[in-house]
Amino acid sequence: MKSLNEELGDHVLCTMMAGIEEVSGLRADFYIRRKFEQMDTSCLKRIFLKPEKQSDMTILFEKLALT
Repeated sequence: MKSLNEELGDHVLCTMMAGIEEVSGLRADFYIRRKFEQMDTSCLKRIFLKPEKQSDMTILFEKLALT
């Protein structure tokens, strides 16, 4: 399991490399990975995953956090 810092670093690095590849005109691994992630979030997750139902604990926590 990765820490939050490692996940953020990986995400930033992948996004930055994809942007560099797009600006330079190259189509390499990061370009394909980013396109797949975009397709995954825009299409596949909507088809295959149910919308998350908030539990009673989550609702209670949000009420407490907002007050």
